[in-house]
Amino acid sequence: MRQLIHLLFLLASSSYAQQWSQLPSLPGAARDDGSSFSIGSDIYVGTGMDAGFQLTTDWHRYSLWDQAWHPAGSLPSTARQYATGFSIDGVGYLQGGVDVIGALNQLWAYEPASNVWSPRAPLPGTARSASASFVLDGLGYVCGGVLQGGSATAQVWAYDPTTNAWVARAPLPGVARHRAMAFTANGKGYVIGGADAQYQALSDGWCYDPVTNTWTAIAPLPQPRFSSDAAEVLGGGVVIGGASTTTQAHADCWVYRASADVWETLPAFDPGIRRGGCVESWGGIRVFYGTGSDNSQRFNDWYVLEVPVGEVEHAAPARLAVFPQPAMDHVQVRWLAESRPRSMLVMDMSGRVVLRPEVSIDGTFPVSDLAPGRYTLVAESADQRLTAPMMKVPSE
Repeated sequence: MRQLIHLLFLLASSSYAQQWSQLPSLPGAARDDGSSFSIGSDIYVGTGMDAGFQLTTDWHRYSLWDQAWHPAGSLPSTARQYATGFSIDGVGYLQGGVDVIGALNQLWAYEPASNVWSPRAPLPGTARSASASFVLDGLGYVCGGVLQGGSATAQVWAYDPTTNAWVARAPLPGVARHRAMAFTANGKGYVIGGADAQYQALSDGWCYDPVTNTWTAIAPLPQPRFSSDAAEVLGGGVVIGGASTTTQAHADCWVYRASADVWETLPAFDPGIRRGGCVESWGGIRVFYGTGSDNSQRFNDWYVLEVPVGEVEHAAPARLAVFPQPAMDHVQVRWLAESRPRSMLVMDMSGRVVLRPEVSIDGTFPVSDLAPGRYTLVAESADQRLTAPMMKVPSE
C-alpha cells in the first residue's frame, strides 16, 4: 500500500514537460509554405517549396501509433505552395495555392483508405492562395487570401462535402488579408492576424459564429504576425512563429484562451525563428509543428509541444470523463448524450497512441496491459474531439 501511495504521489505531482520535444523529421525534402491536415491518429503533410526552390506534390503521413512517418499518395496535379488544408469526416481536403502559372481555385479530396486524391468542386470566383481555413459543423471554411493579380480578399466561403458545393459567408471584417491563421474552439471559428496587400503585418483577431453568420472582434495578438501557423487546443488555439515584415521572422508561441479572451505566452519554438511551417494539434493539448523557413533555409524537422490546460477549461462542464481515477484493470468512460463518441484512443504523454479501445454501450474497456503512468483518452464524434486525463496504477 505504501508503494501504491508513493506511486500515486509521483504520478499526480509530475507533468509532461512544457517544452518542445523533437520527433523524427519529415522524410521528404525540406520545405516551406506546405499544407497539412489530420485524419484519425494520422497527420498528413505535403506540397510547398523545397530547398531547391522547386514546388512539390509529395505527401507524407505521421502516425501517432508508431511515431514514424510513412509515404502518402502524391497530389495528382501541378506542384504548389500556399494551399490550405483541412479535414472533414475522415477525408482530407486541399484548396487553392499557387503553381508555376499562378493562383488556383482547385479543391482536392484525399481518401486515406484508398490513398488516392480526387477533384472536388472548385471554389467559385477568382483563384487565390495563402488563405486560412477551419472546420465547423461539417463545413470547411476558407477565409481571405491573395487573389490572382496580387490583391488581398476578405471573402469567406464554406464547402459542404455532402453536396460538393460552396456557399459564400459573411466576409472577414477589417482589412482584407492573406497569410492569416485560423482555428476552431467551442463551436466557433477564429481568424487571426495575417498581412494586407502591402505585406503590413496585422494583429487583430475575429471570431465567427456559424449560427448567426457574424464576426466579432477578439483580443489582438500580442504582436502583429503573418505566415504564422495555428492549431486548435482545448478552449482556444495556439499561434507559432511567423513574420512581422518580409525580412523578419520570429519564434514566439502564444495560446489564446477563448473563455477569458486573453493570449498567454508559451515556450518559444525551440529551434528558433520560423515561418510558413505546418502545424496540427492532437487531443486538445499537444501541438505538432515543423518544416517552414527561417528566411535563410528551409526545414523538414518535426516537434511536439504539450500545451498547458488553463483554469477556464478546468471550470467548464465535463463532457467526457474517465472513472475510476486512478485505474487498475478497467475504466469506464462517461459522456453527455450529444457527445457520444464513434471512436476512442489512448495516448501516452509523448503523444504516441498505445490503445484503441472498442466503444461499448456502457463505455467500459480494459487497461490492464497499459504500463503505470499518465495518459490522455481521446474520443471522436462526427464533428468534435474530446479529451480526458487517465491515470493507470499497477494491478493488485
